[in-house]
Amino acid sequence: MKKIFLFVLVLFILSKITLCQNQSNIKSFNWLVGIWCLNSKTEKSFEEWKFISDTLLKGRSYTVNQKDTIISEIISIVKTSEGIFYKAEVFNQNNGDAVYFKLTNVLGKSLIFENKTHDFPKTISYKLLNKKNLTATIEGDTIKYEFKMIKIK
Repeated sequence: MKKIFLFVLVLFILSKITLCQNQSNIKSFNWLVGIWCLNSKTEKSFEEWKFISDTLLKGRSYTVNQKDTIISEIISIVKTSEGIFYKAEVFNQNNGDAVYFKLTNVLGKSLIFENKTHDFPKTISYKLLNKKNLTATIEGDTIKYEFKMIKIK
């Protein structure tokens, strides 16, 4: 009886993951569109997202230090036939190749992307707290960084 219950539970979980992938629509991530700011004592960092199409959000991360703007990565959320992915192109890392993180969970205004084979991060998540505040988190096996961001545009 326990084996049957466990089997049914696993099927249920797998169906929910598939349902999440199939029902998620890039348009429903529009809350991410805009310019988000992370302030520190020495510099300002930004993440900017633009809606391109029903299958693509494009963005970039950059830092403004005095008068210099330094782009650190090009990012996108893209819907393909295999699912929805967060794509990160980080300058001077990964031999110039993009790294893909598959969308594994959507809960309200929260997105979780995972790539368990990547060294760091393995998980990237966004959680909208309200219209003007979100938390972006990157996690590895033993390290977790949380970034509180404010929407400025």
